[in-house]
Amino acid sequence: MDKDNQFLGPLITQAHIPPPASDYRDLEQEPEFHLRDYWHVLVKRKWWFISFFVVVVTFTWLVNKFMDPIFRATATVRVTIENKGGMLGSNDPLTNIFRDDERALETQFTIMRSRSLAKRVISAFHLQDHPDFKKSDEKSDKKEERPDPDASETGLINLFLGNLSTDRVKKTDLINVSFDSKDKFLAQRIANVLAEEYIQFEIDTKNQSFVHIKKWLEKQLAQLGNKVEGSQRKLYEYGEQGGFLSLDDKENVIIQKYIELSSLLTKAQSERIAKEAQYRQIKEKGTGAGIITNNGLLQTMRKDMAQQHAKVSSLEKIYLPDHPKLKAEKANLQALQERLNSEVQGVRTSIETDYEAARRTENLLLEATESQKRQVADLQRKLVQYKILKRDVETSEELYRGLLARMKEASVASTMVPSNVAIIDPAETPQFPFKPKKAKNMMIAMLIGLLGGVFLAFTVEYFDDSIKTAEEAERVCQLPTLGLVPWFARNPKDLAQLGQGAPGLITYKDPKSMIADAIFVVRTSVLLSAPGGPPEAIMVTSPNPLEGKTTMVTNLGIALAMDGRKVVIVDGDLRRPAVHKLFKQASHPGLSDLLTGNASYQDVLQTTEIPNLFLLPCGPVPPNPVNLLGSSAFRETIEYLRGEFDHIIVDSPPTLSIPDSRVISSVVDAVILVLKHHHTPKETAKLARQLLSQVHAGVIGTILNMVVVHKLRYSGYYYKRYHYYYSKPAAK
Repeated sequence: MDKDNQFLGPLITQAHIPPPASDYRDLEQEPEFHLRDYWHVLVKRKWWFISFFVVVVTFTWLVNKFMDPIFRATATVRVTIENKGGMLGSNDPLTNIFRDDERALETQFTIMRSRSLAKRVISAFHLQDHPDFKKSDEKSDKKEERPDPDASETGLINLFLGNLSTDRVKKTDLINVSFDSKDKFLAQRIANVLAEEYIQFEIDTKNQSFVHIKKWLEKQLAQLGNKVEGSQRKLYEYGEQGGFLSLDDKENVIIQKYIELSSLLTKAQSERIAKEAQYRQIKEKGTGAGIITNNGLLQTMRKDMAQQHAKVSSLEKIYLPDHPKLKAEKANLQALQERLNSEVQGVRTSIETDYEAARRTENLLLEATESQKRQVADLQRKLVQYKILKRDVETSEELYRGLLARMKEASVASTMVPSNVAIIDPAETPQFPFKPKKAKNMMIAMLIGLLGGVFLAFTVEYFDDSIKTAEEAERVCQLPTLGLVPWFARNPKDLAQLGQGAPGLITYKDPKSMIADAIFVVRTSVLLSAPGGPPEAIMVTSPNPLEGKTTMVTNLGIALAMDGRKVVIVDGDLRRPAVHKLFKQASHPGLSDLLTGNASYQDVLQTTEIPNLFLLPCGPVPPNPVNLLGSSAFRETIEYLRGEFDHIIVDSPPTLSIPDSRVISSVVDAVILVLKHHHTPKETAKLARQLLSQVHAGVIGTILNMVVVHKLRYSGYYYKRYHYYYSKPAAK
């Protein structure tokens, strides 16, 4: 950047256009969106929306079409929790902790879906011979060279459980047991057999449980008795080894001392930080530190010294250097200086001493706190272990008493086997398939397609960071929009009229086209962009390559020439010249020859097929474009062209790529920034504007180029009706 600035020369001549006086601060805020803005986004991204909707709906339709109908039969079973205390009664203290109705019902759910019950149903109904289950068994056998009977049975059970479902009726003890199958009669029979086998399974389980419970209780009582005795012995031994029976945190001297030391350490650290700040200020700034300059005594001494210095200065004008009075005053001045230095040194020494004392105090308190912390940690470890052992003793004693009570109740409960399961509604043969629910699936698919399509459309719009409207261009660049030029490739009629001609000459070839009309609007905006008269020298640039700035240069020059003005187009892109290609003329001799003294103005200025329009091509591509454009020769060339032409249009390289455009902007009156619709990122446009502002370029506005008409909110109506307007003959 520094290298480029040496070629800038004077910033702006008197003819240069100042930055726009319009205040765009209100455009810095993101605009509020209305319902029509959301509708515009959906219209613009309609193909994303439509594609997502069609894919979802089509996929759902295919699933509905090719999915086999599945029937569901449901039997209702009631599970009554009559004895909340279980088989051992309700007086046990552990009953309310480990048992409740919800847990009991969840247990029944698990039993209904257990592999044991499934195996009983399969065996009772001979499902291994049913065609649907047999096909699954044969498929699993084909995967293995040697069929495994256990694996075959496991696969059969997994298939059965995959079609089984249980559901509790809310706020009741009723459970719905359902089975899904392609055969509706099979589904009905399996649901009923499952309910019956579940009742029998419960009765068999309860009959066998009492024997197991008694054996288990006897074994647990023996183990718990030994555990209670061992826990009590460990608690007493630990108390004797630690020398304590209990610990109280609030009355413990060690903990209180640790709290006090922590408080003192925090205060000492604060004082040390304050002293260290003063000490570092003295070290970094010396006598210029605030603590020295704000010292009252030192301020007074500096004031006295200034007065004494003024007095000596006045006496030096009156007396000779050897005069006694002058010498006496100089001696007083020297004494004041020495005293001031002594006081400054005293303040510095005092601050250093205070800092060192605060640091030593902090270190001592830190060591004491760490030592006390280790004592507290040792104390806490002892307390934790003591409480653990004590809790273990209490828990073991409580469990022992509970098991002893259960042992007594088990003898009474073993004489009765309660029946708390009953079938309320047997399963009926289903008349309609349970799934697929085609209408519901299609409704859900359409809803998902609509919502997902909308979400996808807005997501694509959100991640599109390009400039889409003139308002965005104005808000990002803080510049007015001079015009919107449509994309010629979207208009087949314009292409047909152009034939093999260059699109850069469309304003001359087809002055009634949409592009030509938009260029005339830009021409009017440029001519009215400054008070006192239109700009003479105009530079056209863009943030990035391939944004249409060269085409804009030629068409703007043509539009100005068609207005009867004498215009010259200067190809200032000394790296990738392109203007001569649009006019189908030679690229040299040109600007580089002129700036290096190898050609005259008469040699390089070329006429074109457009009246009043001349061309100054690039010439041979030089090795040092920046040096040539920043030279006085280029500035003299522009001044010469000012005297010969009404307008000078300079085509420059992209602003972000190379510094050439910033160098050229220092010798022109106005700068136009070309932005490509739905292509130029906002950040690059903003950065280009900032780079031009750094060199005080007179940017008069932006042109939104290659506008996609159907993506533009407010201009679409105009462009759609444009050819219709011109196609009608004028009234006679």
